[in-house]
Amino acid sequence: MVRISVCCNEEERIPEFTRTSCKLSPISKSASGKHDSKSDASPRTREATTTIASGQSTPPHVDSGGTSYNWDFGDGTTNSTAISTVTHSYGQAGNYTVNLRINSPGAVATLTRYVVVFTSIPLTASFSVKPPLPVVLAPVTFDATSSRDPNGMIVIYIWNFGDGSKNSTSSPVTFHEYSSPRGFNATLTVIDDNGSNSSYLALVYVLAKLAVTISYNTSQGTAPLTVSFSAAALGGQGNYTFAWTFGDGQIGLGQSPSHNYTTPGSYQVQVTAADSAGHLVFGNMVITVANGAKGTHLEFGPIPISYLLNGIGVAVLGTAILLLIYGLTLRRTGRRQQSPGSGVDDPYSSKRQSFAPRLICHGYDLNKMQNTEFGLVR
Repeated sequence: MVRISVCCNEEERIPEFTRTSCKLSPISKSASGKHDSKSDASPRTREATTTIASGQSTPPHVDSGGTSYNWDFGDGTTNSTAISTVTHSYGQAGNYTVNLRINSPGAVATLTRYVVVFTSIPLTASFSVKPPLPVVLAPVTFDATSSRDPNGMIVIYIWNFGDGSKNSTSSPVTFHEYSSPRGFNATLTVIDDNGSNSSYLALVYVLAKLAVTISYNTSQGTAPLTVSFSAAALGGQGNYTFAWTFGDGQIGLGQSPSHNYTTPGSYQVQVTAADSAGHLVFGNMVITVANGAKGTHLEFGPIPISYLLNGIGVAVLGTAILLLIYGLTLRRTGRRQQSPGSGVDDPYSSKRQSFAPRLICHGYDLNKMQNTEFGLVR
């Protein structure tokens, strides 16, 4: 419902209509809505002022000369009064034709005017939060561009973030950080250039900060080196996923992958953990791969002491297991002598020093190991 004030004022003699006008002016009606809005939600008309001839509108008055005003408001309602101003309420939006018949002693006049009544949308406050599930100490975007004011312009946005912090701004977008994980009632109040206001409240649930840790079976060794990794995440929304880069151009997925390094070097390993709300966190570590162990080879040289090697001995040297099957008797015999006329020692003379093989395995000289009943011991 909206009330329309309709008036027809006269001065001097009615037949001349020298300064007669009809004015239609809306009277607002307050309405409450879902968003606690104090703006007008009722049907309205435009203000329409029509002046007959060149006269100006004048205040309404009660005619003392027997003039009557007969109104037809176009919605089936009529009114006859001696007062030049009447108020009428239209029940719904639409276009209405208002007819006025003025009866004055010795004269009759008619006027027709049109009234447009429409339903306006009230001032409405609203906002969204991005991300929908923020984490502590991370910027949260509050966006109030969805607020509407069809009959005016919003001039101020008043924010209450629910944690004791407040903010007033002319911009619909603002930012805030929460320092603890829990739910907060955030409230927005908008005020337009007509002084109307509307409020909107929403629950903002803040999650604990997402974190990730890496565990592993080793961080260094000789090539080839196989490393087993495992990641664990805390905080955020749960339902975690993990993606790995191993530093050598290879990638992996899952919580507990393994990777084989074949080339010596230093490798930066990174895991990316994501929760179901889209938050990301990164974990890093370094894997160091050294050169592999030396191969087994033979060297020949003099044996300083005698060994009697019979049977089977097993030497476990680092990561290699050497199985020795031998039946050799290595004894030192004689001294090195010079060959006749050579002027130098002749290793091939009949009384030359004997040479025996020296077994080197993974950098260890077996000739320097003790022969025991359990095998060779360094």
